Amino acid sequence: MALLIHKGQLQELLRFNKYSETTDISKIGCSKGFQTIKILYEKTLTLNHHYAQVITFNEVNNSSADKKSLKEVECILDFTLGMHNDLNTMYFETAFLQKRNTDVMLELQKLFVDHTKPIKYHTALEQLRNTDDWESVRDNLCEYLKELDNAYKR
Repeated sequence: MALLIHKGQLQELLRFNKYSETTDISKIGCSKGFQTIKILYEKTLTLNHHYAQVITFNEVNNSSADKKSLKEVECILDFTLGMHNDLNTMYFETAFLQKRNTDVMLELQKLFVDHTKPIKYHTALEQLRNTDDWESVRDNLCEYLKELDNAYKR
């Protein structure tokens, strides 16, 4: 009889250990997911700044090219016009990439909402970044995992 009780206790301990392992894996997965979202969001913001610089450079180039006198700098103007055409091509390619970058940004924001819904964190990714409130995300994740542990123990 004592062996059966001991066997039951060991089986319960094995179930608990398996659940604990699953919880630990979930915690690591969630943490890595948040880190990935954060890194991708920062890189996407960096690309947005780059695209804004390219647009500004193009506008400056257009206005400065209009002020030059053809007689005074004919050779430079030919070179500038050639570069201007190349810059226009780059500008349109950049505009396309900027649109794709905006799409990635929106998808990251949706992914963040989906990722934080189970842990009851409702702040938008942009606001989270502005306030640098990643500690609250970690706190909510820990609280969520504690609730899972408590639910399992019942």
